[in-house]
Amino acid sequence: MLGGPGGPPAVAAPRPLTVQARSAPVSLEQMTALADAAAAVGPPGLRRGTHVRSWSLGIIDDGPPVTLPEERVVRSNPDDSRTEVVVVTDPGHPGRPVLTDDGETPHLVSDGQVLSRTTYPPSWSDATPEAWPPHGAAPPGTGQLLDLVRELIGHWTLGACESAALVRLLADAEGVRPAGRVTDRVRHTCTTSPAPGAC
Repeated sequence: MLGGPGGPPAVAAPRPLTVQARSAPVSLEQMTALADAAAAVGPPGLRRGTHVRSWSLGIIDDGPPVTLPEERVVRSNPDDSRTEVVVVTDPGHPGRPVLTDDGETPHLVSDGQVLSRTTYPPSWSDATPEAWPPHGAAPPGTGQLLDLVRELIGHWTLGACESAALVRLLADAEGVRPAGRVTDRVRHTCTTSPAPGAC
């Protein structure tokens, strides 16, 4: 997009998620009860590393934009190195080829194809595998809590008990309230994405 010197800067950003009409919000008490029930039977343990699904948009000359859905698993090793495996996957359309720009030119790859398998050496910026998530002496405010949650789920895979504890923290946070159901663009477009803290 081009603009003149007096116009506002061009920004490519997704529109905010909107609450669906006539959707009834689930109360925080119900969310906490569901998380506690799942913690009683769910998988225990806090693991360092993540397992996420994401997508990016690809443009081709003779056709509509194509999404590239990826599933990425990062695990820490005992020697402080990290292993990352990236697989192209589209649970919403299993078996359908998808577009990737890996290499010199965009091309189609098959669903389930491993795009990369990489081991990164230990980094001085990484906490040791024995380290627990950061915590403070004083309870954080809501803004700080949300920042800490983002950092937590960006580096750790929560077990059922940890997920339940996170839901309780968010339920007790000042100013946090359920607003109703929304449609995640990633889920709606190409894949599924569990909500943070859901068991």
